[in-house]
Amino acid sequence: MTRPAGAARPPRRGGALALAVAALIGANLFWAGNYAFSPTAVAELSPSGLAAWRWAFSAPVLLVLAALLDRPDWRAVLRRWPTHLTQSLLGFSGFSLFTYLAVEQISPVNAALVQTLNPALILVLTGIATRLAPTRREVLGIAVSMVGVVIVLLGPGADLANPGSTGLGLLYMVGAIVTWGFYTVRGRRQVDPPVTGTAMQAVFAMLVTVPIAAATGDLHLDVSAAAFGSLVYIALGASVAAMILWNYGVVRTGPNAAGASLNLLPVFTAAIAAVLGAPLVPVQFIGGALVLVGMWFVTRKPAAPPGAADRADGVDPQGPADPPSPSGPVVSGRG
Repeated sequence: MTRPAGAARPPRRGGALALAVAALIGANLFWAGNYAFSPTAVAELSPSGLAAWRWAFSAPVLLVLAALLDRPDWRAVLRRWPTHLTQSLLGFSGFSLFTYLAVEQISPVNAALVQTLNPALILVLTGIATRLAPTRREVLGIAVSMVGVVIVLLGPGADLANPGSTGLGLLYMVGAIVTWGFYTVRGRRQVDPPVTGTAMQAVFAMLVTVPIAAATGDLHLDVSAAAFGSLVYIALGASVAAMILWNYGVVRTGPNAAGASLNLLPVFTAAIAAVLGAPLVPVQFIGGALVLVGMWFVTRKPAAPPGAADRADGVDPQGPADPPSPSGPVVSGRG
């Protein structure tokens, strides 16, 4: 349909996109604190104990927020329990356990740097789902990022006092990024509002991790004030706030764009670690720079032909198209 003479173009959804991007940035900031503070809590609670208390504290809060903000149809939500259980096992139980096992072996900054490989993994998983092979530029970016991670973990100035510990920490972080990669790619399918979906997944995570911690004798709270404070931050900041922001952002920007935002993790983690007095060595800056350069290659989009930007935003350069059918697919905008 041709736009009438003198008619203004419909406004682009720049504000909604900016809000989604801000949500992803906020999620990464909260998660950087998770990396920075989790070693203190893990030292006194163990990885399974920290994971269990994290979700035991956050699940009730999320359920209350879901009831107040989303007012969902809980029967409809519960009918989708297999989806929420799978997402919980990947992004909640699996990711948190692997991450806390890793920070027992390697520094929080190094763990965050390894996680920046996640955008590449998400890109590969998305390509498999859409049957699109990665381009040469994307393969080059992944290779450069891998070199950066190797330099951080094994290069000059790295902590090699216990090579076995470093290798084990890397293995745990590989498990973490694999579980998070699948969680993010599957997240676009979520139809429940972000707070409700996050609450359901936190409940399942609590049901999985609490029995594990109880069976291993790690379900206790006999800890110092510093460890308890770290736990509270992880439960409310890195769990409640971060997961709501992440699910909000990934539904509205897509898994690839959300994955690219994870490049902010090592930057935020290093800044928090520096404020807390943790030493930063040159090899972390060199390797981290290579990781970020590689991810730039992976996530950079080629130049679009004239008019493509308008079409990508849903705006026809010749004017707005006929309105979509009311029976077409709808993505929930609640939350």
